[in-house]
Amino acid sequence: MIGTILGNRYEIFYHLGGGGFGQAYIAKDTATSTHQWCLIKQLKPFISPFHVTDLEKAQELFDREIEVLRDLGQHDRIPSLLDFFVESGERYLVQEFIDGRVLSKELEEKPKFSEIQILIFLKNILEILSFVHSKEVIHRDIKPPNLIRRRQDKQLVLIDFGAVKQMTKVESAKETGTRIVTDIYTPREQARGKPRLCSDIYALGIVAVQAFVGAVPLIDDDTNEIDWQAQRQPSPALAELLNKMVCERPVDRYPSADMALEAVNKIISQFEPELTENAIKDPTPSQFDYVNYWYIEANKMRDIYRYHRLAIYLYDKAIEVKSDFWKAWFNRGITLRYLKKYRESVQSLENAIRINSKFSELHFQKGVSLFKGNDFLEALDSYNLALQIDSQYAIAWFYKGIVLSKLERHDEAFEAYEIARELRPSFDNMSFSIS
Repeated sequence: MIGTILGNRYEIFYHLGGGGFGQAYIAKDTATSTHQWCLIKQLKPFISPFHVTDLEKAQELFDREIEVLRDLGQHDRIPSLLDFFVESGERYLVQEFIDGRVLSKELEEKPKFSEIQILIFLKNILEILSFVHSKEVIHRDIKPPNLIRRRQDKQLVLIDFGAVKQMTKVESAKETGTRIVTDIYTPREQARGKPRLCSDIYALGIVAVQAFVGAVPLIDDDTNEIDWQAQRQPSPALAELLNKMVCERPVDRYPSADMALEAVNKIISQFEPELTENAIKDPTPSQFDYVNYWYIEANKMRDIYRYHRLAIYLYDKAIEVKSDFWKAWFNRGITLRYLKKYRESVQSLENAIRINSKFSELHFQKGVSLFKGNDFLEALDSYNLALQIDSQYAIAWFYKGIVLSKLERHDEAFEAYEIARELRPSFDNMSFSIS
């Protein structure tokens, strides 16, 4: 699928992953002037052809996600639906791509949120759930991997509405519904196929407890109750709030996101305004260097896994945040050369040179990309610039000899090669022709 153009506009850049019902990809929308990034979900269930009912259920859930996103995607912290189509008999939906970090990765660092940070966290998610519930929709899969902290404003975005359940005013007593369970975050009534609005409240409460204590809370197998206060002692107000959210019996919880939000806002109002403002500006105790993370991951994807297109995507993310990050421009240029995109490689290396013109390898690597693109004279200029900075740069002399040979300047080529050999005798074993 990598490199495939879907819908005559969406270029698949890399495979995010998938499960039993589909696959997810990051793509560029080539029909937009900015080549906007987007997320594409493909319905591709691994279901035996004998289980037609399961296939129909998968199609129903996929189509329902499209319907829900069309409505719910109007909220600023829910990905918007950009497109949906059928191609070669397979269903696809295209969503807004959220640039950020999933909360599960953040919580792996075991940060302990302060009480006001927990309250701001709850306020933000309950505001989203209030909107979702107002549309008579239950998310049913509130958990850390489905919450992304958006990079530009540190706001949390709720994703993955593939498990949504549309509420009905009258339900059959025999109806069990579709069972979608995510371990600790799933209350018992939802595990039995009978989710309610307060099922989302329960799941959110568990996530909040996890963020507060710095670990997944322990649940008693017999009573299904959570003794999280033994892990970290909260204030009475926060204890009452979270305990009500994670009650075993649905009737004992907040019945709606609106009511839970009201309780959260009441506690927040008792904090000093300065503390609240600081928590809004810095809503998480986790400190994360996106730029270096993306740069290191890009190098890993290129050098270890040979995922060159994924590496380009990650270099681009680092550069978007830090445009003068010359190492990212440099490695991006090298990676584009692997993809045989020589002109783009040269442009990327030129950006690196504008930032750090005194590094000889930048000029040398630009020369290699120019040579690969058959721009021999410009390649020679780049090798000469590299050698002006470092006259002992053996490989630059060697490649200068090669390009001079291509230009049929054989005496100069031989001289360049001789210098390269003096600097590095191992070049004797490398083939070199001046003919």
